[in-house]
Amino acid sequence: MFDLKKLLNSTQLALLGTFGLTTKYCAHIGFDSEFYLETYPDVAQAQVDPLGHYIRCGRAEGRIGKFEFCGERGGQQFDQRKTTILIAVHQLSMTGAPILGYNLAAGLSETYNIVGLSLNSGPLQSEFVKYCTQLYVPGRPRLPSSCSSFSQIVNQNKICAVLANSVETQPVATAAKKLNLPTVGLVHEFVNKSAIEKMQRFADCSDFLVFSSKLTKRVAEEILVLPPPDRVLILAQGQCIFPDVVRKVGLTDVQRLLENWRNSREFICIGCGTVEERKGVDLFVEAATELKKLSPLLKFKFIWIGDGPLKPDAFSKKLQHQIEHSKLEDEFRLLPSMNATDLAKFYGAADCFFLSSRFDPLPNVCIDAFYAGIPVICFKDATGIAEYINRTAIGEILVIEQLNAFLAAQAILRLSEDKKLLARARKSMRNIAKHFDMKSYISHIKELLERSL
Repeated sequence: MFDLKKLLNSTQLALLGTFGLTTKYCAHIGFDSEFYLETYPDVAQAQVDPLGHYIRCGRAEGRIGKFEFCGERGGQQFDQRKTTILIAVHQLSMTGAPILGYNLAAGLSETYNIVGLSLNSGPLQSEFVKYCTQLYVPGRPRLPSSCSSFSQIVNQNKICAVLANSVETQPVATAAKKLNLPTVGLVHEFVNKSAIEKMQRFADCSDFLVFSSKLTKRVAEEILVLPPPDRVLILAQGQCIFPDVVRKVGLTDVQRLLENWRNSREFICIGCGTVEERKGVDLFVEAATELKKLSPLLKFKFIWIGDGPLKPDAFSKKLQHQIEHSKLEDEFRLLPSMNATDLAKFYGAADCFFLSSRFDPLPNVCIDAFYAGIPVICFKDATGIAEYINRTAIGEILVIEQLNAFLAAQAILRLSEDKKLLARARKSMRNIAKHFDMKSYISHIKELLERSL
């Protein structure tokens, strides 16, 4: 153990000799021993005193002695009559879980004071903060579970419960557990074998665990130890509202594209999401290739809407090569993310939606497709969306063998050739949409929060 007496002056030694010792000194200089040991495993492995190490060399090496949050005043006034809850999201991007977190904040702010905490910033921040009394974003990307700064946030804002939106917020759930804060955990992910420990901690720290689909719960049950059955639920989220904070493709461009496709009477299949392997964009392109082989005379367009990585990775390079050699110059288009207004126009023009994801628990884009009456084609055992489609009379057509792009092409061809089948499919999708009610979803989340308090 490092000897602090060799480091400190007589006044500091006197302080260390009083009741509280190092705890008071740590507070005096703004140092968090648990955070320091968790952040710097080499210090923990060396079994030296963390404060001594920080004073002796850590500070000079640029090591951080305390986790800091960047706080932003929210658009809501703190109401003493309301209970205060914290909603944690892993990032503020315009993607599935963060968008749901935004909708939860909007819906729950009528009942609670909402304190937001995001592990990363993003374009959604300017909208998310409107429904919060305070929004915190860490000054560094990884939030440690042993964080005195989190305790300060809880105390300053009088937080009574935590809504942890996705397994990626596990550090928040763990920190809340240490403070005996009741936590409702929302699971939007499949259990990832490389992150079993994280997912188990998330389950252990949640007073109630909410899965978005039967499939995700079933997979979790095979690998994790879940809370008692009365503490584990399946709740499908409702249709989310997307704030218009993403760039516009351009009104003229959108209108021109859609008018050209309508005039040529092309069959339009769309897909949405980040350009990554999990989303199966390569399978989307492969299905378009197979469809062209099956029906060379069919006029069709496959449109993928979503952004790729900031820097090319192995998958994006492979995908680019696939697109270049697919001979789909006229049939395939890759468009950037767009705002809700422009996206709605593409939904209005689409004849079908191909969810090509290798695994995707319950994507918002498919719920939107249901509401728009767009037939959704998806893979069996790859998404919770299949559970709802399989309840319909055309489930056997739209839910296909996992990762089989050829069968996807066959299903799309059947829809393009059979107008009556397409009309039946559209009607079925609108009926499925009734299962996704955001008001009902928020009401259930409220009930869980109240039961946990």
